[in-house]
Amino acid sequence: MNLRIRLLVIVFSLLFACSNNNKNEEIKLFPDKIKLKENGSINFNSLIKRMDAVKLESNDDCRLARITQLINHKNKYFIWDSKSKQLLVFKENGKFLNKIGSCGRGPKEFIGVSNFIISSVDNCVKVYDGIRKKILFYDYNGDYIKSVKIGYYVLRFGEFLNGNYWAFVAGLPDSKNYGEGKELKFVVFSPKGELIKEVFDTPYEGPNFFTSFSVFQNTNDSLLYTEVLDYSLKIFDGENLSKGYNFSFNGYECSKTLRDKFKTDKRSRHLKKELLEKYILGLDNVLENEDYIYFMYPFKKQKVNVFLSKKTGEIIEYKGVPMDDTSWKTAMFPKFCDDNYWYTSIDAFRFELYKEMHTKDWECPKERIESINREFKNLSSTDNPIIIRYELVEF
Repeated sequence: MNLRIRLLVIVFSLLFACSNNNKNEEIKLFPDKIKLKENGSINFNSLIKRMDAVKLESNDDCRLARITQLINHKNKYFIWDSKSKQLLVFKENGKFLNKIGSCGRGPKEFIGVSNFIISSVDNCVKVYDGIRKKILFYDYNGDYIKSVKIGYYVLRFGEFLNGNYWAFVAGLPDSKNYGEGKELKFVVFSPKGELIKEVFDTPYEGPNFFTSFSVFQNTNDSLLYTEVLDYSLKIFDGENLSKGYNFSFNGYECSKTLRDKFKTDKRSRHLKKELLEKYILGLDNVLENEDYIYFMYPFKKQKVNVFLSKKTGEIIEYKGVPMDDTSWKTAMFPKFCDDNYWYTSIDAFRFELYKEMHTKDWECPKERIESINREFKNLSSTDNPIIIRYELVEF
């Protein structure tokens, strides 16, 4: 049965031209017209083609506390844990292999990691140390190779196929204090760490301080990016910045006056709360792979999830769990992705919430829940989280 028919009550579909010439056409979203069931959620399970769980090995050498970044590379999971400050490698079946580098003050160690990448240019792991402002190179066994000095506080970085780096940075070059002198900006470095260009020397305004640096995502040697109080996804190809996808929200956008007030009055939590009650402040948690673009946006104390098919232009919107401090952050889907799968991680504390979402809210089939239950069987509070991997149906 056609997916559009099966999801009739929960999705609004809109075809638009996906060619490079037509990307700037407006894509309409209707957050107030998404139909909810009585329990307030939707049948997300209809989007899942396959789902499985990986139980990560747990011992004193590979204890995880907070998975901040996950990359699946050649059937291995590279995982950065921001709480224990470890970069660990696991086989795809969950068996622990090795650590990448270590946290410390030695010349071959890192202190504060912003993020890491798997470099196809140099065939190694690259880690950015925000305290020392340098990129450290490690081989896949975790041994140190070299480092490159970067003169900015880098919040997030990546690499183009020509070897240049893109970076989301804070502050002036070589400033002693975080964010000193200027707000956040987007720059390009050479392989030696030399500044090539500041991208926001363009007509487009750069991101303000509320921008989440998780919105950057590599795809086809280009970047997809958005900023708070903006309603578009921009594309940067290493040379030029352009507007790739423009969205409208059926009248729930902020006026320019309110946007300017919000940007200048950055410490006003009251204003932010007031705006969240009435308007949509922009896109968040943007992810992209070869087939889909995913993002969320806040709407009346809900997180609305959006999948956009790059092949057909079809859009699927569905309401997530409420935006309270205990549920939507722990059960947010997805957190990471690659070309084939979407991932999230769940520990023993959050499993019951996660299972309730899949059984009650998303109407997940019994056999899928049972397969995850088997992985969580006898899982203790000291064990490593479970990696949940999804494959989506085509739409």
